[in-house]
Amino acid sequence: MKAIESVSVQFKLDEWRVEDYFRRVQRCFKSQKPTYKLIAHFVVEQQITNLPSPRSLAIQMTETGVWDFTLSAESPVPIGNYAPSKKSRKSNRSKRNLIYTTQLDHERVARDKLNHCPHGVPKHQVCAICDPEKFRENTGIE
Repeated sequence: MKAIESVSVQFKLDEWRVEDYFRRVQRCFKSQKPTYKLIAHFVVEQQITNLPSPRSLAIQMTETGVWDFTLSAESPVPIGNYAPSKKSRKSNRSKRNLIYTTQLDHERVARDKLNHCPHGVPKHQVCAICDPEKFRENTGIE
């Protein structure tokens, strides 16, 4: 079983949350970073019931001698509930369905004298949704 899986099962957390937690523990060290496997092994060995903050876990690792490397400076901003950063999250957003616009949308754009089509494309460019045939002619993309 992988390190991330074992900790996620033990604490009933999503794997991406555990991965982000491990990444934050690694960031607590200055130059040499512990592996995920070592962090997971330490958590299991210490029989930790509630995950401490990443900084606290890093301090425990240095105090027990499991990872004897220099800690980085403490972040002035508290990290909070370990909500993963947007970069580490996989996008669960559904893809937008590209639908053709109605005549009412085009009339609204003309009436309000907007400088773009209802899809946000500037007026001087061809929108692939508003005029797909002209878009294919100009770009050669189908």
